[in-house]
Amino acid sequence: MPSAPAPLELASAHDHAVLACRLLRAGSLALSAGLDPHLSLWDLDSGQNYTIDSYHHGNAAITALDALGDRCAVTGSSDTRLALCDLETGQLLRGLAGHRRVVNQVRALGESRFASVGDDGALKVWDASGAKRPVWQAASEFPLFAVAQDPQNEHLVYASGLEPVIRAYDLRRSADHAFSSWPAAHSDAVTSLDVSASGKLCTLAFDHQIHVSDAKLEPTREGSRLLASATLPASANPHKFLQRCKFVRQDRFVAAQGSLFDATSGRQVLDFASQVSARAFDVIDMDYDSRSDKLLISTEQGSLYVCQV
Repeated sequence: MPSAPAPLELASAHDHAVLACRLLRAGSLALSAGLDPHLSLWDLDSGQNYTIDSYHHGNAAITALDALGDRCAVTGSSDTRLALCDLETGQLLRGLAGHRRVVNQVRALGESRFASVGDDGALKVWDASGAKRPVWQAASEFPLFAVAQDPQNEHLVYASGLEPVIRAYDLRRSADHAFSSWPAAHSDAVTSLDVSASGKLCTLAFDHQIHVSDAKLEPTREGSRLLASATLPASANPHKFLQRCKFVRQDRFVAAQGSLFDATSGRQVLDFASQVSARAFDVIDMDYDSRSDKLLISTEQGSLYVCQV
């Protein structure tokens, strides 16, 4: 893979850690949020930055972020609530209550539904079109940190967290128990999940390991076949933020901690972090837009970086 152009830095929008970021509108818009109580929008074509004040209580941190289409953002917070916001007007569309503790991740399930997981061990599915309560939910004994949808099956959702076990839920079934579950190939809590269209599952955990395996769909199978793994620097992420991973170019590569890894061999093929500057920083979230072939990186230090793959 040829070397990539130097990353573009997006600075001064956040003074503290950026916990979540997204690329929208074919990679022309960057959206971010974190310990600062606001959303930040970057028009990457003009270089202009816009701020949308948070609607969460008491200047609470925005701990989770995703987009429903190109116009609506959904956020989760340390105040336990979720909010839907119009990115064109900055107006609050709807506030949602249902979690009892911090919301750790939200994931869009198409343009009208989304899932959320939190420290209360709850997985909840919401209808953005009007319902103020979850339309589906499941409970877990331990905090949940990550949730992902199967791209080929809109009814199949995966979740994991403090207990390193992957659970798959069929949203058409009762939430009394998982459709399938199996131990993750990690020795510590799972912080991120991503599922590719071809059925590969990427997991990242506090054990500093990335694993790529086949997503287990049949409840009779005893294990998920490990396809590749990579080890991240053990000194990274001293504050235990929930670092995220993302498949890139379908499932050819995995992005995590500012680097690209080959999803077949686990070999590091690009290190965007080393291209930024000599000073160290810790990557938290990464998002990928397939149309523009761009990666967006958020850091503990408050900056974001746009990288051309």
